[in-house]
Amino acid sequence: MLGPTMNKQDVQLVNEGDIDHLVARLEAHGPITAKSRCLLLLIQRGVNTCKHWIYASPDTSKPLVSIVITLAAPDLHVVDAFAPEDAASMRRLAAAMLAPELHEHLWRVPFRADCWPCYLEPVLDYVRHQREFSSRLIEANTLFVKEASSPAEDVLTRCPPGVSVRPLDSIHLDTVKRFWPYTAVTPDADGVMRDGMTVGLSVGVFVAVDNDVASSPDGELVCWVLLNRNAFLGFLHTLESHRRRGLARLAMAELTRLFLQRRLPCLVATAVPSVMNMMKPLGYSSVCNVFWAQVYPAEVGATQETE
Repeated sequence: MLGPTMNKQDVQLVNEGDIDHLVARLEAHGPITAKSRCLLLLIQRGVNTCKHWIYASPDTSKPLVSIVITLAAPDLHVVDAFAPEDAASMRRLAAAMLAPELHEHLWRVPFRADCWPCYLEPVLDYVRHQREFSSRLIEANTLFVKEASSPAEDVLTRCPPGVSVRPLDSIHLDTVKRFWPYTAVTPDADGVMRDGMTVGLSVGVFVAVDNDVASSPDGELVCWVLLNRNAFLGFLHTLESHRRRGLARLAMAELTRLFLQRRLPCLVATAVPSVMNMMKPLGYSSVCNVFWAQVYPAEVGATQETE
């Protein structure tokens, strides 16, 4: 039973000047917090430009609870949450999510629980019941992490003849959108993709015409991967005519290197076998199972059970 109780000072707003301190506290809990840490650093550095609210437990003598809410669209918030995997900490997270201070930013509009460790599913289920909300599981994946302390020089990106890698720019946005299967249902899909391109955290693999880079420096974009503003390396895609050439691994290695150069933890959440198989050779570790869920006000008379 969660049955949360919470003192008034168990969760407080965190200002941007204290993000480094919160990141350090999260880091003490290991790779499972990589997503929260990377998201906070992207906010701090102006990469994720969404309006946001950061909450954390101020008492360092107790296990850390943190909640980061970003306004992804006028009618959708994206929520990152962390608490250690023990009953007391999960009760504190539930209490924090139900606190009056968070009501305006968390329960006024639908929100997406974004890459939560699966052990937090009971917390989400409890709090949405208390607020008479429904929820729908979007997907569940495995989280892979490569910490920012890894040397960027250890990630090699050797291009075969006729192949080059470089950051994407805005002229490639339409191509990425066309092949991403969730473009039509993602609020502000353009913004989600453009953030990574704008700050240089994206990689395109280009194949020269007639296999001649010198005569065709631009080449054809055949594979890409870029930053998702919510902290993931994502949107990975290779055109069907260029698969089985190791280009996806090349793109992933180059973007990993760019992340490490900026001292950002690298994370990939996937259930695709071909992507999972490339993670270990690139130095990623499998951390835990994670899930995404859509949480929204229940219709009158509708069931309150998770769909």
